[in-house]
Amino acid sequence: MTPPREGRDKPRSISLAQAGLWLQFGYLVGGGLLSSAFVPYPFGVLMLAAAGDGLAVLLLIVGVPALGMGAGLLTLMLSDAMPGARTAAVIASAALAAAAAAASFTSPQPWITLVTAAPWFALQAMTVVNLRTAEADRWFSGSGPVAPEP
Repeated sequence: MTPPREGRDKPRSISLAQAGLWLQFGYLVGGGLLSSAFVPYPFGVLMLAAAGDGLAVLLLIVGVPALGMGAGLLTLMLSDAMPGARTAAVIASAALAAAAAAASFTSPQPWITLVTAAPWFALQAMTVVNLRTAEADRWFSGSGPVAPEP
């Protein structure tokens, strides 16, 4: 990894995007998987079930922790102002949103699934928007000091 940007304050939009990555993971586990005890057809369960019975268990055991590690790695890479991290975070958010939308439309009760996925879509949108601000552009380009947003 590259050394952190010396003498530059990380903009608020980057901090919010980093928090958004962790909140996405937390909501996937809490709202998408654990909520199956209370709500029929939450989006996370349907996303795993789309892979098939045998693969769903493997994805639960390996894939979910891998998503957590990916969120941690992307958070560190965003702190280091690595341009590839911004691209990876945007692509991952878009791909996960598309998977949740597809799972919602194949659900036996699509409205319940969409309602459980709505906060997750909002977190993904927040992450992408904060990675595309003018302050984020300056952070990743390395051009001049970056002042924190008010």
